[in-house]
Amino acid sequence: MSMEAIAKVSEAEKAAAERLSAASAQAASLVERAKSAADIALRQTHDECARQRRQLMTEAENKGDAAAKSCAQKSAEQNAALRKKAEGRMETASQRILERVVS
Repeated sequence: MSMEAIAKVSEAEKAAAERLSAASAQAASLVERAKSAADIALRQTHDECARQRRQLMTEAENKGDAAAKSCAQKSAEQNAALRKKAEGRMETASQRILERVVS
């Protein structure tokens, strides 16, 4: 092999090594940027999920409060109706007891 051919092969090997080194550096940079973008996306997704969880908890608490108030209102209405009915019967019961005691 001539010196000229050896020089061209050496030059080609050197150029290939430089391109390989540049490609490796570029690949490492791309991987680092992809990791950074993935971390950002993960944080954003986590934050969005946390926001949605807080919103759903608030909605659930509001529905629970509304259901509890409704139940309390119904109970109060039933209590008032039973009390009124009992008071109406109390007079009759008192008269019957008095009649039996007197007789």
